[in-house]
Amino acid sequence: MATLRAHPAFEAAAASSMHGSIDLHRGGGLSNWILSDRARAAFGHALLYLHATARPDDPRSGLTAARVKELTVETGLCSAGRAAAMLALLRVAGYVAAAPSAEDRRIRRLVPTEKLFGMQRARLHRQFESLAIVVPAARDVLPLLGRPDFERALARAIGRQFVSGFRILAATPDLVPFAERSAGMVVLFSRLLATETGGSFVVDRPVATSIAELSRRLRVSRTQILRLLRDAEESGLLARLGPSYETIVVRPKLKQDLLTMLAAMFEFLADAASAAMAATERAA
Repeated sequence: MATLRAHPAFEAAAASSMHGSIDLHRGGGLSNWILSDRARAAFGHALLYLHATARPDDPRSGLTAARVKELTVETGLCSAGRAAAMLALLRVAGYVAAAPSAEDRRIRRLVPTEKLFGMQRARLHRQFESLAIVVPAARDVLPLLGRPDFERALARAIGRQFVSGFRILAATPDLVPFAERSAGMVVLFSRLLATETGGSFVVDRPVATSIAELSRRLRVSRTQILRLLRDAEESGLLARLGPSYETIVVRPKLKQDLLTMLAAMFEFLADAASAAMAATERAA
């Protein structure tokens, strides 16, 4: 992570990643209201992990509603109720479908549809493109996305890292309250991106902030944005100039925490991709 942070193009890579996350949030629709930023980002990976670890000799393994609830609760991803609501939404939207068991009709296994594979593929493609700015070898992953054997191995690797306890936010605990709320992280991303100048982020100077524009662009209510900005101010991540938030100052702590978090995410993805490539090579 320190090596990544020291790369002269790291802030450009971080900006690319943050822009990608904002674009995905804008297209999130109803899921943005059900899960926090953190849970929503990981939920799709959790479904693909369960699907990729299904065992032919165990019809209860794989992607089932019961296993989704168990995994999300065991890992602290979200509550069983929220997991059920998200799964129901994804079924209605066509991201997962029923796959009745031929051996036991009481087993109600689910399968991801191409729509879910495509959504996760787009997320990963954007992040590996961003990572490739500082780690050129990451570009080798891009043509592998879409290959079933590699995507299955990557889903297993990502899931195993998460189940084993790796957490991207472990080194930045002050960001956790924002990741636990809908739009919390994208609001912080948008304010740091507003300071971008010549491929780097320049903090401690005034930044104009239109609450109405943020509300429209991020598809979040003005009340929610104001609440998030107020909480960020109380956490020392930004400051306001004057009685309102129409002009703010991004504090160095916000830049430091977000860049540390993104370095952890890049490392997480790089390790998972390395493991997946090794697994597919062994299988071949």
